[in-house]
Amino acid sequence: MFQFSDTNPNLKKIVPFFFALLALAVLVTLSDYGITWDEKLSKTNGFLTFLWYDSLGKDRSALHTMDLYLYGAFFDSISYVLGEILPFGAYETGHFLSSLFGIFGIVGAYQLGCLFGGRRVGLLSSVVLTLTPAYYGHLFNNPKDIPFASLFLWGIYFLFRYREELPIPKTKTLLLAAACTGLALGIRIGALLLFGYFGIFWLTWLFENHALARLKVDTQRFAKNFALYFGVAWFVMLVFWPFAQVKPLLNPLLALGGNVQFDFNPPVLFEGLLYSAKDLPWNYLPRWYSIRLPEIYFFGMLLGMVLFGLRYKRDLRLWLLAFSAFFPPVVAMVLKSTLYDGMRHFLFTLPPLAVLISVLFVKAYDLLSETKWCYAVSAVVIALLSVTAVDMVRLHPYQYVYFNRIFAGGLSGGAQQYDIDYWGHSVKAATQWTLSHYAGAPEKVEVGTCSDYSQVEYWIEKAGLEKQFTAITQKPHVYFKLANKECYYREPGRVIHKIERMGVTLLEVRELRPPTIGLQEAADYSPASKS
Repeated sequence: MFQFSDTNPNLKKIVPFFFALLALAVLVTLSDYGITWDEKLSKTNGFLTFLWYDSLGKDRSALHTMDLYLYGAFFDSISYVLGEILPFGAYETGHFLSSLFGIFGIVGAYQLGCLFGGRRVGLLSSVVLTLTPAYYGHLFNNPKDIPFASLFLWGIYFLFRYREELPIPKTKTLLLAAACTGLALGIRIGALLLFGYFGIFWLTWLFENHALARLKVDTQRFAKNFALYFGVAWFVMLVFWPFAQVKPLLNPLLALGGNVQFDFNPPVLFEGLLYSAKDLPWNYLPRWYSIRLPEIYFFGMLLGMVLFGLRYKRDLRLWLLAFSAFFPPVVAMVLKSTLYDGMRHFLFTLPPLAVLISVLFVKAYDLLSETKWCYAVSAVVIALLSVTAVDMVRLHPYQYVYFNRIFAGGLSGGAQQYDIDYWGHSVKAATQWTLSHYAGAPEKVEVGTCSDYSQVEYWIEKAGLEKQFTAITQKPHVYFKLANKECYYREPGRVIHKIERMGVTLLEVRELRPPTIGLQEAADYSPASKS
């Protein structure tokens, strides 16, 4: 019988097999994923940063174009440059790069898990994070949240390493922590949290090691370590952020304020009612965590409450890991930050949360290892992971629309009360179907969408059909209506095609006015997409 123990030699073989399988799955399915709304902005930000450096700062478009100056361009600039060099296409190159960062984050979960409990915790952490639809579904085409989540996690990992090495941490550890923090800041200013974590980790170490007697010496060491950590991280951030380079201390703080109270106020469907993003109920974020996370997280949290109460309430490392997962959304709620798109902006909290519940599962297994209850814990974990894996396969390539069963009633339950495909992933499949369906039309077919028209335009250009099709915003022949999203096309039109998953409609293709001839009969229209 397989023994779930670090001493089992087979476990060592499973780890590289798992990551090879993950890389293969990502590579094989990479082309299935569509373009999101933010990817056009990501390309623009990368281009403007390139102009900033190419002109030696004379082209100042990066300092005022839209709200892009509020963000660093680490991922965006690399994606733009590689997109210009490589032959795969700008968006496809970005998808490949995003998926690499996503896998890098899963590797980070493995490393952090190993730090807390050996190879078993590391492997389970990576599996749990991979089978978290909110993370995996964004892995391919999210140019901000996935790279940020990955680098933020690696920053946490090196901070835990730094804490273990106190009172005299290795310079290498500090530099690696600083590099990850700086690159994360070069994507989103929210990585400032890591500076606070640095101090909190040190303070808890002082308390844990009864080092108050030598407080003066340790404080001096801390000041020197923090100066090195902060200085390197800030320098790395500045390299990828033109706006911050102009005023290196003031502008990042202005960007922080701009992110907390983001000047964007779209309508948001929440619990069956439409709200403006700035007037959402206080429970918006907790509710999204409760309906978006797979059931295994709640089983882990329930187990954790029992274990913390009985055995581990004095384990400061576990408390710090929990703090790193739960503190950011609490801060957002207290500051009444502008929220929309569910928990998308808090994907960076999922990796440490996945590690936390994995630690708890392994600790529960070990505590019960002399009884048959350890097999019960294992069975529940395997069953819950298996159910989520099946759901992810059924949702492919729209895993990010997942809703759990226990609190949301599955996708069908969540679709009645919340935004579903809020980023327009399904526009790609709808566009490809439309290009095929109207291939024989004698006049140029005008295609509209309730998302960003660039999501349609790119696939028309990719197919080389600019002479037969065009993406427009007013009075098209056909348009795409995303489920549960407001649309500026007031005429309902005739539904001629649907993109569906698990019996739920994600997008409808609606015909407002057919081209002159060349259409199939209505009886030939497929009621649901099989792509």
